[in-house]
Amino acid sequence: MAQAAQQNLSIFAICSDECDLRTITNDDSCPAEAGADCRIECPYSLAGESGTGKDIFAKLLHARSNRSKAAWVKVTCPAIPHSLIESELFGYERGAFTGAYATKRGRVELAHLGTLFLDEVGSLDMAVQAKLLQVLQDGTFMRIGAQESRRVQTRLICAANGNLRQQTEDGSFRLDFFFRINAVTIDLPPLRQRLRIYRFW
Repeated sequence: MAQAAQQNLSIFAICSDECDLRTITNDDSCPAEAGADCRIECPYSLAGESGTGKDIFAKLLHARSNRSKAAWVKVTCPAIPHSLIESELFGYERGAFTGAYATKRGRVELAHLGTLFLDEVGSLDMAVQAKLLQVLQDGTFMRIGAQESRRVQTRLICAANGNLRQQTEDGSFRLDFFFRINAVTIDLPPLRQRLRIYRFW
């Protein structure tokens, strides 16, 4: 994946001239265009409280990217048990474990040429983070039970409502993975700071 200097962008700085944020917020005071381009091929990290629209904003990034016609694959990380998250993300070969009666492609593979969105990425365990780091570094991964690596080209967008930096200090989040997924960081303000864009009846 392309490398980019880490940036901190506001919610409005992400839209190109093709992306009018007013159509999303119903707010005529929002700028119609801004400097950053959604087509930048690097990982994005979305930060903000629960309910700030990280999911919607990630879909916007995908829709305005060069990968918009390819797959959009979302993974809600806390919703998948830790014992299953690796097989869900990376898939497995037939016979890899009891009950693996057929080969299954994982979410990473399904997102080939498209976008993989990891919601609440801070809940992933360290082993899974290491495998995702490998995908970011050279685009390779291995299904569970496989003997050979597979290649994939996908754009990664991550979201977190917790403090990932604090997690790196606590030892529950890999520092190298943290820097990889934060090529571009977008801080979404809480809804209480955006009340002006809503109309009440």
